Amino acid sequence: MVTNLSEVLTLDKDFKKRLIERENKSPTAFDNYVGLPHAVNYGSDKFSISMGILEEPIVWGKNEVRLIIMLIVPDENNIDPDMVISVYEEILKICQNKKFIEELCKVRSYKEFLDLNRKERF
Repeated sequence: MVTNLSEVLTLDKDFKKRLIERENKSPTAFDNYVGLPHAVNYGSDKFSISMGILEEPIVWGKNEVRLIIMLIVPDENNIDPDMVISVYEEILKICQNKKFIEELCKVRSYKEFLDLNRKERF
């Protein structure tokens, strides 16, 4: 995912390394097939979210994951902490909705993703 993201986002040269180090400390996989990797990106002042849907689950820590929600967070000098908290809260709501996660894992296009998100209200 990081390789693909680097084609559309400005990621600093050590972003991938920090992302892997963060996961090695404590995997960010949750029940209901969700992985939430995240790291600070010093290459941009924009907060970004990228989603990946796996056809087959992978073992991540002690959980199986099919939906990856990657957070690309600017350094603390370039972000509103309240906005970060709000994003985390929304993602946690999604993570707790197993039915929605299962439907999301069936999505095969951006249009389907948008349609499903419009239908589901959190």
